[in-house]
Amino acid sequence: MANIESNLRDSKDSITLASLDSKNIESSHVDSIKLASADTKSNDRILSLNGKIDSTITLANNIESNSQTHTHRPIYNTESNKILTLADNETSQNIESSTQTPQSPSQDSNTGQNISQDSNNTQSNAQNSTQTTDAKKSYKLESVVVSASGNEQEYTLAPASISVVSPKEIQTRPFRDLAEALQNVPGVSIDDNVTKTGGYGISIRGMGSSYTLILIDGKRVNADSSLFPNGFGDSQTSFMPPLSAIERIEVIRGPASTLYGSDAIGGVVNIITKKNFSKWGVSASYDYTFQEKRPFGNTQRFQFFSAGPLNSAKNMGLMLRGSVYTRDGVTTADLAVSPTNTGALGSNGTIQNSSLTAGAIVGSAPGRVYNVGGRFLWNSQSYTGSKPTHSAYLDLDYSQQNYDNSLGLVMSNRNANSFNITWSDEMFKRRSGYEKKYNIYRGNVVLSHTGHYIDNVDSILAKLSSDTSLIYNVMNNDGRTVAYTAVTGAGGTADTTNYISSVNGVTSGDSRELFSNDIILDSKANAFLNIAKWFNINATLGGRYWFNSFNDKLLQLSTNSSFKYQHIGALYGEAEFGFLDRIFLTAGIRGNFNSLFGANISPRFYISYNAIDSWLTIKGGISTGYKSPALNNLIPEIVSLSGSGQAPTYGNPNLVPESSINYELSFLSDNEWFSASITGFFIQFNNKITQVGGLAGGITNGSVVPIPGSPTCNAGPNYGCSYYDNAGKAISYGIEIFASMKPLSLWLGYLSANAAYTWNYTEITQDNTASDVGTPFNDVPLHSFNASINYDFKNYGFYLREEIKAGIWRGNPSVANSAAAALGEYYKPYFLTHLGGYYSFNEKFRLNAAIYNLFDFNFIQYTAYGTNNASYENAFNYVREGRRYYIGITMDF
Repeated sequence: MANIESNLRDSKDSITLASLDSKNIESSHVDSIKLASADTKSNDRILSLNGKIDSTITLANNIESNSQTHTHRPIYNTESNKILTLADNETSQNIESSTQTPQSPSQDSNTGQNISQDSNNTQSNAQNSTQTTDAKKSYKLESVVVSASGNEQEYTLAPASISVVSPKEIQTRPFRDLAEALQNVPGVSIDDNVTKTGGYGISIRGMGSSYTLILIDGKRVNADSSLFPNGFGDSQTSFMPPLSAIERIEVIRGPASTLYGSDAIGGVVNIITKKNFSKWGVSASYDYTFQEKRPFGNTQRFQFFSAGPLNSAKNMGLMLRGSVYTRDGVTTADLAVSPTNTGALGSNGTIQNSSLTAGAIVGSAPGRVYNVGGRFLWNSQSYTGSKPTHSAYLDLDYSQQNYDNSLGLVMSNRNANSFNITWSDEMFKRRSGYEKKYNIYRGNVVLSHTGHYIDNVDSILAKLSSDTSLIYNVMNNDGRTVAYTAVTGAGGTADTTNYISSVNGVTSGDSRELFSNDIILDSKANAFLNIAKWFNINATLGGRYWFNSFNDKLLQLSTNSSFKYQHIGALYGEAEFGFLDRIFLTAGIRGNFNSLFGANISPRFYISYNAIDSWLTIKGGISTGYKSPALNNLIPEIVSLSGSGQAPTYGNPNLVPESSINYELSFLSDNEWFSASITGFFIQFNNKITQVGGLAGGITNGSVVPIPGSPTCNAGPNYGCSYYDNAGKAISYGIEIFASMKPLSLWLGYLSANAAYTWNYTEITQDNTASDVGTPFNDVPLHSFNASINYDFKNYGFYLREEIKAGIWRGNPSVANSAAAALGEYYKPYFLTHLGGYYSFNEKFRLNAAIYNLFDFNFIQYTAYGTNNASYENAFNYVREGRRYYIGITMDF
């Protein structure tokens, strides 16, 4: 928005720059940067946005970037003290300028988020930049990221494969959750899972959503998976700040546990928010999506973001944010999209009756998602170089999700024994294991301090800084109950009239009281050593203490205690060695300690080589990841139940962390004509935690469960027990290809295009189920392709985007009488086309519109197989939305 602009504090040595859309951003539009002067050597360079297309430099979207100067990767040039930075915690030097959705090559808030937008200077800036009209003479600006090493780095030379989702793409297309915001990033698939609350999971390079670590401003927000049993874990992707408060989203493709610890086994998603208090401004938006298909509820969203200074010195500021997302309910008849698996097949092949299977359809349960938060920011008035000596912020955030479960839409089992719409509220809780209202609550408090102590290019110790944070997360999974069958399975007295039973102080229908608490203390120090003109070192040392606890009343059935906790500690170090500002070697190691399972280490090694300026960068390396066992998985008692409470699963204190090793090699080019990249990767996944046993097999009732303590299996009739063990191994490898044409001046506007393709092969190499060995992962596409063509004018534009997914594995066709044997090993491919556009009436009012799934691709294609009692299988792994219409309005003032 026009009223939020950067405060450069008269510094001529530093210019802050937001992550550019031109750097590996899966985006549907064109981006641009306005340069006030083409004199790249001037100490008085000013970067600004204005509305004159004839003096605009345009940069393409979705580029796997190649930085074009020999500036050292931590953005510190030993020849010059000019720095282009994108800091994670800086404030008055690092102001996010605009909450506006970029509208044209001359109005792009992503490329100018840290750049002052001052309409009074439009004419003078235009005059100074007319020499930059020719796109072939585009000035190459450094794009920097913070997720790869925790420090500011040039994009291409960062020691990881990183993609960036721009605010333009975030704000101009609708999505329910974080997963949908990432659906076009190379190597990322959201086909991994559809949660019972209707959202998607996030899979990176074939690794499931439970192996993706989610951060906000580099701070962990994932809860321990113990809190979300039975398929609710991916509901956490719905917890995110309002879109207008997000600067960008960085995605590390591949493990990153050396820096981030547990859960970063498949990759990391870092949501980076805006930081501004130079001038008060507000952005408010409303959007509505109308579903053409009746099984899907219409959605609407309101959100706001405001920021400004609290004093005349502008070294104290306040940010406020909030959003409300609503998904409407639909009738029971309209939800009936999945045929039943009983009853004879009609002579004409028609479906005689139908019911909904929860988790098979996207967006089924009606509900609301709320988020509200604020951040108080402070900068010292003393400076070290161009940055405040001390910066701090206190961030408070509260979110909640509320779902209507009166129709059992968040349940996986809706048979006559576990669900009946006529049941009273109490009977519903006792028999189904759920309440009719299902809610998730999350609170988050972050206290962060950043210090800059040395900034002297002429000394050996050129830079010294620190970053310390204290985080408190609390999350409550409300709406789960202790089912009657679970209590009787633990020895409670049977009562088939009222279904009331008790054991160890737990009564059927009681709330499970699922909640978790996390206290995390992180601290690190970074030093840049200018050893020689041709050699430098960028070193980081850090540590973490994490108190992790959770509560589940289900555990009280057998342990007499529902509260469990663990202590986690870590020390890590990493150093990057730069040679001739062209070759960069990175080596790091992390030592982890857990009070329940012991210690492990996570190393990584990476090399980046800027081979040919503007044409070729080569980088590759080895990185490792690990995931600690869920806290309840380590308890040698009953920790979860399936089969409506009849089949218990036991924890195992002998579990060790799951781990992965990632090998990758990338070739990148970014020149004045195009940008392109190709990345090959190979991942070895070890010690996968699996359930040994099963619902109707495995350890028989009355037998000893082979874990410490040797408990006796106590399962219901015709059921067995299972336990957790490190029994699985797998591999995932593939190629990620990206290409983008730089914006081309054509007629009255600018034409750009980009495309990305991912081939991802996966295979289970070891598993306790012999028939699974040699098979691919579920819900990981073998082929993924997306492309867009964009045409932008001065204040309006259009885009056309295509998505193709193929090779999603259905099952092992060698298993007799299975859907895969009857219908094929793979689900059908799907092809989606989206058309969208935008119009900016002025700098304060904008309109966005889109038609998604333009040709109404039908995801409801059930086929009967079998002879007498027919079973039905969909042609696709999930029922996705048909054609839908989106309109959004944004006002900035």
